[in-house]
Amino acid sequence: MLIDEMLDTAPCGFLSFSDEGIITVANTTILEVLGYTREALTNQPINILLPIAGQLFFQTHLFPLLAAQGYVSEIYITIKSQSGTEIPVLINVVKKQRQHQKINDCVLMVIQQRNEYENQILSLKRVAEIALQQKDKINQELIEAHARLDTKRAKLQEALSLVEELATTDPLTQLKNRRAFEEALSHEFDQAQRTGNPLALIIVDADHFKSINDTFGHQVGDSYLKQLAEILKSNSRKTDLVARFGGEEFVLILPATEAENAVYFAEKLREALESASWSDRALTVSMGIASLSPTITNTSDLLKLADQALYSSKNNGRNRVTHANELI
Repeated sequence: MLIDEMLDTAPCGFLSFSDEGIITVANTTILEVLGYTREALTNQPINILLPIAGQLFFQTHLFPLLAAQGYVSEIYITIKSQSGTEIPVLINVVKKQRQHQKINDCVLMVIQQRNEYENQILSLKRVAEIALQQKDKINQELIEAHARLDTKRAKLQEALSLVEELATTDPLTQLKNRRAFEEALSHEFDQAQRTGNPLALIIVDADHFKSINDTFGHQVGDSYLKQLAEILKSNSRKTDLVARFGGEEFVLILPATEAENAVYFAEKLREALESASWSDRALTVSMGIASLSPTITNTSDLLKLADQALYSSKNNGRNRVTHANELI
């Protein structure tokens, strides 16, 4: 898996490893902490970073927890740098399904300072037991130490939220990215199959977008993509997911939406984009729609049908909406 630039330099360490414990991704932040190169760490077993006690903990506690509940939160462990230095970290791990493979995403926060704060608190408590006459002063120092710990926890939570946001957001349009879309589609697909509710998928492709880049430059092209994204987002429901699929292609997931309603909605989007005020020249889009049916057994089938419908729209003059049912 390629790691995007913002996640690569996020203020937290980030690792992905397989259920077999093989490291598949490491960001620059954790590589610098550990003293490894990316090539030296990738495809290595996670045990390379763990002391003996840590290896035992992973096998008897962390991996079983991941298998049972799909995540572990705020676990304190010690990892080893390449030079053998032991580094205390707080980790959060969540199991993900990515490209039909199970992977474990792990955020690591070095907490050396937290240990110092905790040791300071213990020391102050011992002093308080011996010197009750200094009670007020010691209690104040304890309060301040707790405040620093609370600040550290808040920063950790903020960093974790930032990592998740960076990992699922397209930096140009601020829509969800392809990774977030694939995870959402898998979730909505499973739920629709379980409940029997309808589900529709729309692929949107900007017509002749290459000529906009070639004629007016990529900066103008980027402004068109951002405006297109805003129109798609502002015209969608809160329950819909709008994402950038790649280049000038966008995707929308419409839960609990019948085929005819999806077509009606797509036509409204097409008209809104056609009538919008564009900076240099008008922009239109072609759309392909697919709806969940008994013959569709996985998300790849749904994507393939929507893609076929999109190409039908493009081959029949563009600036149009086609549902996969029309191709039968």
